[in-house]
Amino acid sequence: MKRGEPRPKRGFGNSFQPAIDAPRLEPH
Repeated sequence: MKRGEPRPKRGFGNSFQPAIDAPRLEPH
């Protein structure tokens, strides 16, 4: 998951960060 390290910091790691995907899928 070395590709998701520098990306999650910019918001590109949506797939690597389930914590950010969960809150976004709940309100939807």
